[in-house]
Amino acid sequence: FYDVCQKILSSKVTYFFNKYIINQVFYHKTCLSCFISKFGRMPISQRGVGRDHNPGTQTAWMAGAGIQGGQAIGASDEWGYKAEQQPVSAHDMHATMLHLLGLDHEKLTYRYSGRDYRLSDIEGKPIPQIIA
Repeated sequence: FYDVCQKILSSKVTYFFNKYIINQVFYHKTCLSCFISKFGRMPISQRGVGRDHNPGTQTAWMAGAGIQGGQAIGASDEWGYKAEQQPVSAHDMHATMLHLLGLDHEKLTYRYSGRDYRLSDIEGKPIPQIIA
């Protein structure tokens, strides 16, 4: 799985770099590339085959849209079982991505059946280190 992901990410970054080589500033400020895993992977297996999936952690990789590169935000426990440092929800990721695309996630609120809805849900907040 790691080898496949590495090839996909490498080809995607190479494609965008080559496509926008003439104007690298344009790519850096206007295009957002994201790779977000559905589950974390645990270093153990209950059945002895492969590794277990874990919904308590996940990995995200983001580039472009003016993001300061080289950051690692948050960390899991030593087993990769749960987030320990600065847990980030899917709603926080959505709010961050919308912000990076120039949209105010709070203005995308609509009311349905007496409840407010938005892509970042009601509690989603942009991740401060990324939007700084």
